[in-house]
Amino acid sequence: MQIALRIDVDTLRGTRLGVPSICRVLARHGWQASFFFSVGPDNMGRHLWRLVRPAFLLKMLRSNAPALYGWDILLRGVFWPGPLIGPRCAPVIRAAAADGHEIGLHAWDHQAWQARAQRMSVDDFREHLRKGHLLLSDIQVIGCNGVMAENYNQRLLAGLREGGMNVLTIHAEVEGIAAAPLFAQFAEMIAERGWRCVPLGALVNPAVPEDGISRGQVAGRDGWVAVQGCVLRTATPG
Repeated sequence: MQIALRIDVDTLRGTRLGVPSICRVLARHGWQASFFFSVGPDNMGRHLWRLVRPAFLLKMLRSNAPALYGWDILLRGVFWPGPLIGPRCAPVIRAAAADGHEIGLHAWDHQAWQARAQRMSVDDFREHLRKGHLLLSDIQVIGCNGVMAENYNQRLLAGLREGGMNVLTIHAEVEGIAAAPLFAQFAEMIAERGWRCVPLGALVNPAVPEDGISRGQVAGRDGWVAVQGCVLRTATPG
């Protein structure tokens, strides 16, 4: 069985420390994956205003965010403009590409994208994508429901299906730093079963029909996400 592994890289710390850590685990098994980099300013600390929302506050408390992410991430860009990730971490991104991993754009400014994407004008939307793509080109690269650290990997394994579209999204800031041993253990567990991680492109069906993009929600995730139109219509009766 193949598991498409997607790594979202949101922050400077995740790029600098988390990505090399994950790459070492993947190299140990001869696997490739898909990395999606945020390359513009690291302003993730500006999410702190969301603490006024009860759901987000409970999520931060449940996940023990300060210990998991680090205060440098949680305060980045709050009192001064955040540093540009791409120029500072270009060698890390180049190394990931040299190892054969797929490289994609996660966002220009990850915090702004999460907070304002639905309100951006078409021009602003395109400018975010343009700046992110341009910078990547310059770097030469094409605790809920009873889940704890002790049983997290077993829960992941239980959700995998033979013959199914198995896509696992992890974060460089978590699995590459705070939970690096847990990810290394997960990699060993799936390797023992004869399974392997591959880039997303290895599982993509080029015949997937085009459809619109709508706003929807995913169980266990705070806020809305962009979903394929037909998926939302199928999940919403009437």
